[in-house]
Amino acid sequence: MVKRLTDENFRQETGNGFSLVAFIASWCPPCKRQAPVIDELDAEVGKLITLGKLDTDENPETSKEFSIMSIPTLILLKDGKKVEQLTGFHSKAELTDMLGKYIDR
Repeated sequence: MVKRLTDENFRQETGNGFSLVAFIASWCPPCKRQAPVIDELDAEVGKLITLGKLDTDENPETSKEFSIMSIPTLILLKDGKKVEQLTGFHSKAELTDMLGKYIDR
């Protein structure tokens, strides 16, 4: 299940292992396209990695910490530290390829 991340729970939810976080906003058309891709990805790799969505409007502190300037932005974290960052819409295949560099299925 894709986690709903907030400024309050971000560190706890992403501090262990790999996490892919989608920084999004409800008004953003590319974010609306990205959200179901994250849901599909969770069905495939959710047992190996934490997937989460963080609304940048509702959670300005975490967005500021990661210097989010454009959305959607996807950040892969390992034990809470940024490993890779992608900006804009990305297909499930693109995300699966990126995750494959770090996670054995």
